[in-house]
Amino acid sequence: MRLALLILTSLAIMTLIAGVMALVDIFDPLGAKAIFGTTLGLLFFSIGLTWVFYLDRVAAERKLDQCTRLHAVTGLLNRQESLRLMEIQVKAARRHRFPVTIVLVAMDGFSEINRRMGHKGGDIILKQVGERIQQVIRDEDIAGHYEGDLFLIGAPHADETGAMKLAERLHALITVEPYKTRGVSTHVSARLSVVVAPPADYDLETLMHSAEERLRQAKHQGGNAIRATD
Repeated sequence: MRLALLILTSLAIMTLIAGVMALVDIFDPLGAKAIFGTTLGLLFFSIGLTWVFYLDRVAAERKLDQCTRLHAVTGLLNRQESLRLMEIQVKAARRHRFPVTIVLVAMDGFSEINRRMGHKGGDIILKQVGERIQQVIRDEDIAGHYEGDLFLIGAPHADETGAMKLAERLHALITVEPYKTRGVSTHVSARLSVVVAPPADYDLETLMHSAEERLRQAKHQGGNAIRATD
């Protein structure tokens, strides 16, 4: 809106200038063109400066928006934004009676990776995990960094079959290929929990609790597995 207003204002000023220039050509009193030329230059300089300030402000607002919505290391949504969008998704699923799937992904033994490679090395792996997750999800899905080595994926309209296909693709893409960290190849295993909420009354807190409980079960069973709804 502000950009359109700025463009229209600039066009109006340029039209006014053209009209005044036509009058100057007709009457041309002494020194009129020189004075008007200087004024015109200052006016265009002011318009250009305003334009630069506007673009800088837009860039700053966009950067601030990204900082408040995205996780700095992985580039995925942060925890707060992930849960906010998941809440919207769950409410829409209840209202329109369609299923929604929640997948939690956790790295096995990630504390040991941090110990061996340092936190910078661990951050590199987390970033690559985030990139691999983005390769799998659909445009309408939600992918976020939940905490530590834990990731959250929300998939609307995904039933049990679709949910398992999603989880299997995630698990394969995350665990099969090694990660490059400072010139060293590292294999990482992961455990996933899958919760599919049918078109019925449910809330996000209940779904997340169920997903976290299944993730704990997968860890107790040795990790590197997919734990789905019973």
